[in-house]
Amino acid sequence: MSDGFASGLNRIILSCPVVLMGGRADGGLWVDFVTENVSRFGYRSDDLEGGGLTADSLVHDDDLPGVRMAAERCAASGSFECVLEYRIKTPFGEAVPVRDYRVFHRDGEGKTFAWQSALLDGTRREMAESRAKSRERDIVGVVMASRIWFWEYSSRLDEFAGSGCYPFGGEFKKRITISREKFFKEMIPLKNLSEFEEAWHRLEEGGSPFVDVEHTLMSDEGEEKYMSVRMFPRFDDEGRFDGATGVCADVTALKKAAEKARVRGRRLELLRSLSRDLMEEVDTERLLEKILRNAIEFSGAGHGVINLLEDGGKTFRRKYGVGLYEPMIGETRPSDSGLTAKALRERRRIFLKDYAESPDTLNDPRFNGILSGIIMPLYYGLKNFGGLTLSYTNKSPELDDDFAASLDQFGVLASVALENARLHEAARRELANKARAEERLMAQNRMASASAEASGLLLSRGSPDALDGALVAIAEAVGAKRAVLFRFNSEEGVARVLGRGVRPGGPDLPLPYASARKEDYPAVFESLISGRVYQGDLEGGAGGLIAVPVYLRANFWGFLSLLYIKSPPLFSASELNILKTAAYNLAVSAMGMEADREVKEGYVRLQKTFDDVIDAIGFIVGKKDPYTIEHQKRVSALARDAGALLGLSSGRLEGLRVAGLIHDVGKAEIPGEILSKPGRLSTAEFELVKTHAEAGFEILSEIDFPWPVAEMVRQHHERFDGSGYPRGLKGEEIMPEARILAVADVADAMTSHRPYRPSLGLEAALDEITANRGILYDPEASDALVKVIKSGGGETFFKGGRP
Repeated sequence: MSDGFASGLNRIILSCPVVLMGGRADGGLWVDFVTENVSRFGYRSDDLEGGGLTADSLVHDDDLPGVRMAAERCAASGSFECVLEYRIKTPFGEAVPVRDYRVFHRDGEGKTFAWQSALLDGTRREMAESRAKSRERDIVGVVMASRIWFWEYSSRLDEFAGSGCYPFGGEFKKRITISREKFFKEMIPLKNLSEFEEAWHRLEEGGSPFVDVEHTLMSDEGEEKYMSVRMFPRFDDEGRFDGATGVCADVTALKKAAEKARVRGRRLELLRSLSRDLMEEVDTERLLEKILRNAIEFSGAGHGVINLLEDGGKTFRRKYGVGLYEPMIGETRPSDSGLTAKALRERRRIFLKDYAESPDTLNDPRFNGILSGIIMPLYYGLKNFGGLTLSYTNKSPELDDDFAASLDQFGVLASVALENARLHEAARRELANKARAEERLMAQNRMASASAEASGLLLSRGSPDALDGALVAIAEAVGAKRAVLFRFNSEEGVARVLGRGVRPGGPDLPLPYASARKEDYPAVFESLISGRVYQGDLEGGAGGLIAVPVYLRANFWGFLSLLYIKSPPLFSASELNILKTAAYNLAVSAMGMEADREVKEGYVRLQKTFDDVIDAIGFIVGKKDPYTIEHQKRVSALARDAGALLGLSSGRLEGLRVAGLIHDVGKAEIPGEILSKPGRLSTAEFELVKTHAEAGFEILSEIDFPWPVAEMVRQHHERFDGSGYPRGLKGEEIMPEARILAVADVADAMTSHRPYRPSLGLEAALDEITANRGILYDPEASDALVKVIKSGGGETFFKGGRP
């Protein structure tokens, strides 16, 4: 064998996954040769060859007994080969899984004389098997979580074979077979058997790709489960039923959720119905019976009782009972013990999962059969009614959050309905026992409404007839023909009429609408002055009278007179109090109306005085320069109309008007010969004239105007670009009112005749304003003045032949 061939063979052997070794079988399996690829297990072939080691030398100690036993069985059986699986121990202490395909060479007598092993590294296979097992566990987990059992039915064998979550016990079954007879007998309850058999017949007949059926199932723990089965038929080439494939799913959780939703919906429906039914019932006896019947239906309890507090809250009486409580109706017991007392004290619902174990239950043998119970307190605010007890003797309910919230809503609804019925019955008894009080109450309401209506009429104080209208309303409310308000003058002993109201319809009284003298009605005035209401007939049979005194600041002010055709009605103390309130309001309103009139008259006088003062200030300059008087009036009118166009408030417009009337008041300090000089002013003279703006400010700053008039006057010669005087203000630094005055001042000055020149005309003034809009004059003020001039505004601006 050439070196090249040997080298190539070694490379092939090294890359081969199978390690070959073998040797003599003489008192053991000796290793006489091994391929060099044994290096994959960490060994060199030279270390193993030579006949000093046996095949067992590489086997892991933990696996050695099993390998020897399997090898001995194989040798004893006379077999020529066997497959062993074990782990090889490496020089590094690791354990590598291998599959050993071992061959025995025997002589003619069957005796082994040599052996040979092909070792395959099982690491990858073990990893693959591990992954397969992991996937299988995942699938099992999904199946278990889904509660599904897959099966196939063979018509030939007449049996089911399936895997998955087996319905009985719920554990995972990798594969299970069961005959159809046993399947039907064990898995299908008798109550569902006929339905399942009918579904199976439909499956055998075909016509549908699948058949669905549901049935119940009792688990090993005695719990009723719900199974949903879908079956897919299978037919042979000749169309005969050959078998079926199906799936059984445990839908117990879904069924329970659906049932829970149905019960919740039913409870909500009951609550809505109860809300309307209970609130409409105002008879307490019928209401209590309805509450109990509906509570039993609502909760699913078989027994219930309503315990009501009596004897000032000292005892409970079993008012209504159903089931085991029915024979106990009418019984009483102390209210300081038991579950109902505890529920009322703690203001909460109590749920007893185990009734017998509760320390608060009553020691009564009649309650021994109760498994669980619900006790709801019945109260409204601080008012305690009693309690509602619901008892279960067959099966305890699941008190989940929805059920608990619904019970609480029911308890609140029942309590509100009881309070509503209690109030209704109390009101009905009150009305039945006090028919006269009802009539009086209506009369008082009419009187109070009339008093309120009268107060409303008087609050405006705008109409001179308001007082008479209020008196008519009071006369109609109390059934009087006339209602008259008198003001008493103690010095004269006379009560004068301030207002009167006559109820329309029917004859009037034969009495004049005139003042009443104290000496003519001594009994009436004696009662009124002493603070008492007078009720009686007028002297001479002129009619009936009720006179209500009015005291203001502890002094007898006057009275409200109610006149009747016949004798007056007898009013109660509360009704007289209403009349006293009405009389007092009428008197205060009458005084207020008088005060309003005096204030208005005083304001008119004050305004006239103010205008006279402004005119007087304007005439100060007129003494030196008559032109200035009319000039100021025209500027004032122009500025006011322009300000209105710009949206100034009424208060600011008044301030602007006043400032216009006296804007040149500072010229009083300029010599008259300069103001009326016919020729052009010298520089010095003009500088002196320019001081009038600051002088006007100094004169007017001493006067407390409601508006900044002095500052408007000071700035009326400022210009938008800062070229004006006295301070060279510009733009927004100038008050809006002063910017308006500046344009109005220029407009009137240019259109006026002056000693030193004739009028320049309206067009020249408009051209000046337009040309210097935004330069010398405020743009918005300029536009407003142009509109005013073109529309003929400014009142006095166009008078006296002005264009």
